[in-house]
Amino acid sequence: MASVPRNFKLLEEYDRAIGKEGKTYLPKEHQSFIQYGADDADALLHNWHGMIIGPQGKPTGEIFYTFTVYCSDSYPTAPPKIRFTGPKLVMRGVDSSGNVDMAKLSPPFQWSSSKNIAECLVAVRIALSNDTVSA
Repeated sequence: MASVPRNFKLLEEYDRAIGKEGKTYLPKEHQSFIQYGADDADALLHNWHGMIIGPQGKPTGEIFYTFTVYCSDSYPTAPPKIRFTGPKLVMRGVDSSGNVDMAKLSPPFQWSSSKNIAECLVAVRIALSNDTVSA
């Protein structure tokens, strides 16, 4: 299978992140709880930002967690790097600086170049529900 060039893939992801033509990569149950998009000043789509609302009915369900996403020039071969910027989150797979190790989430998330930023963010939100979390 031929790989899609980085910029084409990220432009498609950007369109889905903003809901262009009513399309999104987010499953319906997560659409109101995950918002993200590319930084306006970054024409190369390296830097993204957004927020996740924790799962409803959990202590994290009342909290808006902000994050950044960095997509290197090697994306999508290399996974995006996600970092929580506030409030502080103590959770398996998230280090003291807020950096997310997707493989250490519960359940673990395995990156492949066919996946996208939205799938990573959904995995993080699911982990917020499955793990013992403190803010």
